Amino acid sequence: MKRTRLTPSSLASFASHMGSEERTDYRWGSRSHRHLADSLAKSMDGLNIETVLHAGSPATIPDESRQVHHLMCDSTWFGIARHLDPPSRFPPELQDEIESLYRSAYQQVRHFFPLSRSTASELQDRYGISSDRITPVGSGRGNIAANYDPDKDYSTKRVLFAAKQRFRQKGGMLLLEAMRQVADLDPDVRLTIVGGPEDMDAGEIPSNVTVLGFLTQQELETEFHKASLFAMPATLEPWGLVYLEALASRTPILGLRRNAFPEIAGDGEFGIILDDPDPGSIASAIVTAVNEPNKLQEMAEVGQKYALDHYTWDAAARRLSDGMSASA
Repeated sequence: MKRTRLTPSSLASFASHMGSEERTDYRWGSRSHRHLADSLAKSMDGLNIETVLHAGSPATIPDESRQVHHLMCDSTWFGIARHLDPPSRFPPELQDEIESLYRSAYQQVRHFFPLSRSTASELQDRYGISSDRITPVGSGRGNIAANYDPDKDYSTKRVLFAAKQRFRQKGGMLLLEAMRQVADLDPDVRLTIVGGPEDMDAGEIPSNVTVLGFLTQQELETEFHKASLFAMPATLEPWGLVYLEALASRTPILGLRRNAFPEIAGDGEFGIILDDPDPGSIASAIVTAVNEPNKLQEMAEVGQKYALDHYTWDAAARRLSDGMSASA
């Protein structure tokens, strides 16, 4: 029998030919991660690598290796699993397996660099990682240019939602249902959706919603700069660069009290934080917000300054570099 060496690229090719349920089990299950971890360990040994910074999932960290491992992550498995929709995508036995993989991998990590304070807390509270092994680093922003227009109009009642993928998890369907209720509360409010699922039926779009699809960088910037409120009530969004892009565009943000959103929203200082993924609550919050343009403008100015001052890639890189040096 011919044996084929499994590498990350060959695993990805193999998984692409599986059915969706089988692919989910393989991608997240121990078989896939063990192969990837073994391949990674052999490559590092061959290159005489001594220190490794992992980005994202920790599950490919080898159980035993001579390297020092650091982890930069936007979430833990616990932070993902508790907000899964639908939860049936990951049956209980697979969730337990993934949890076990994460716990095992965390034992090999010398220092953790979560993007958010919420993930730092999960590492401590859920996984028992001591605080001296954790340094939150934040991130920079996306490519949307900052809006410095002092005359930006917040009375337009224009709401924006933008998502490249995971439309449902990012709250797209919730927002569509909310806009049906907004139509009765305030018919002047308009929502613009950038992106969106390709299979969305035109009949699903309320009359107060415009779907633009995917735009060029310049067109997207224009939509950010025109909006008086950015709404993305994501049920699962561990970090959310798009929130930072909105703040840089002098646009307040609306989202759920989940993952890192409260932190990015300044605990409510320049963002509207909702407790539940309820279309009625979202509709009410949108209508209230867009009918208080002076408050939106105040939130936008404070939020933009905070985002530009605190969320830069240079600052994140410095925190990361200093943390790695201190833990050497």
